[in-house]
Amino acid sequence: MRCEDIQRILTNGLGDGAAGAEARRHLASCPECAAFAADLAGIQDHVRALPRPALPAALDARTRRTIGAALSSAARVAPLPKGMGAVLAVLTALTVLAVFPLVWGGEIAEPLSFRTAAAIALLLQNGVMLLIAPILFRKFGTRAGFPRSES
Repeated sequence: MRCEDIQRILTNGLGDGAAGAEARRHLASCPECAAFAADLAGIQDHVRALPRPALPAALDARTRRTIGAALSSAARVAPLPKGMGAVLAVLTALTVLAVFPLVWGGEIAEPLSFRTAAAIALLLQNGVMLLIAPILFRKFGTRAGFPRSES
């Protein structure tokens, strides 16, 4: 490993993995990295020794309320817009109709297992949803509880 790699590992924390063990071996033989490690440890000790700032009570309460409100609103699940279930059912049916005849109709050179066919069907369905999702979000974004981008 290069000294830059070792210094990056030191900055992120040595850990117990193979990279940490290699960094420890490097530190034993490289005075430049050993000095870097000592400087870093000194800086970390000084930062830990700094007094923690006390937040004003009003700011602390307002911050806790804001975080609580954001977490509770994020936990709410918005219902699907009307007709969305039908759209998803049609997409699923189209995916099945597109993939399974290929598998059992013999158009593919080798027959596929059910798992492979199901995986292909899921990939196709997800691809179609990736194409349609932006349209749905644009149309139903705010009403369905999805955040509308501010662009």
